[in-house]
Amino acid sequence: MTISLQTIQHELSLVDARINKELMIRKSGHAGQFAHLEFSRLDSIIRPALTILVGKMFSFEKNKLVTLASILQLIYMSSQIHANVTESNQEVNDVRDGCQLPVLVGDYLFGKFFTHLSDHDMLEYLIPLAEIICRVNEGATLRNQHSKINVNTSQELLYNIIKMETAELFAGCTSLGAKISGAVEADIKIMYEFGLNFGLGFGLLEQGVSYEYVEKYFSQAENLLKYVVSSESSKELCELLSKFKNNEVLFQRMVG
Repeated sequence: MTISLQTIQHELSLVDARINKELMIRKSGHAGQFAHLEFSRLDSIIRPALTILVGKMFSFEKNKLVTLASILQLIYMSSQIHANVTESNQEVNDVRDGCQLPVLVGDYLFGKFFTHLSDHDMLEYLIPLAEIICRVNEGATLRNQHSKINVNTSQELLYNIIKMETAELFAGCTSLGAKISGAVEADIKIMYEFGLNFGLGFGLLEQGVSYEYVEKYFSQAENLLKYVVSSESSKELCELLSKFKNNEVLFQRMVG
């Protein structure tokens, strides 16, 4: 199923341009030479899209909202690069399959979030973003310790990993997207819970978990949207959610 997101195409193109600019490492070339950066279309847009759609529900400032969406996507990309690094000591033909250069690229992209915050007078978001990074990395560490988990044998553990690795970042997209756009605290909390539930459903489907375990999270997210102001953006957010709730989205993991 195609995800159109027509109302935010301009903002998504701005995010894409900023990401591509950051992937050019001074004097070294494009980061894709040193680490796998082949993401599915869904993973390239879903986090920025959630940030922007939520932000546009309130009194958003486009430049700061696009900056935040770019930062959150850089955090996601960095975490994926690190998560896909293996500890093999064998010689590799492609440096992107090694350890040292991909780790350095991941660290480079993580560092860019601080630069963006400084350049756009957004340092108040340093602590919540740093906390998100810590939770994502904690989840990745836990996953590496339990590489053969599944919903049948370790349901609670799998839930906790996906909550840290995926859902907390989704919740950051939606709650910070609301906060940076002037939402009141009650709406920020609603959007946090919305993103958390959306992210839990997304992460479970991404891991190939049967839809019967997942639908409830999308339903909970859908119910939360009833408590925020109706707008063009909230309607598109609801339409986006419905594609997941109705199991209409094809998932593809990072290629690399």
